[in-house]
Amino acid sequence: MINKSQLLSLPWIIMLALLNMTNLNTILYYEYPKINSVLKYNRIDEFREHLQGLQDIVGIRGTVGYVSDIDPHKEGVDFHKQVSQLQYAIAPIRIIPLEKSRFVIGIFNRSSAPENVLIPDSKLVKKFNDSLAVYVREVN
Repeated sequence: MINKSQLLSLPWIIMLALLNMTNLNTILYYEYPKINSVLKYNRIDEFREHLQGLQDIVGIRGTVGYVSDIDPHKEGVDFHKQVSQLQYAIAPIRIIPLEKSRFVIGIFNRSSAPENVLIPDSKLVKKFNDSLAVYVREVN
């Protein structure tokens, strides 16, 4: 048997459920894409700004390797996100496997400064800022 308090609480429950669905809809479809796109494009613009002059070093149709302090095996999503953003920012220069590249872009946000990084058979060509540098290495 339904008592009076249960009958009165039913409209409140329905109203709260509708309000919650409206807020969820707003967050998922209106707020999140805007926040995500702002962060994504700011990172790409940041790479573009800091890597001005890269084409002078490697050429307009050049290729570069990529090295980072993000471990691709443990933090694969962050690693590939950073590679994708970097590739978008430096196009038409292409990122190729490290083993085949003469020039290497290094991004080190979590570890030591670029001048202290050891990449086999390489030397620092240009340090763009405290976490971004280009190296040249001997390739057979």
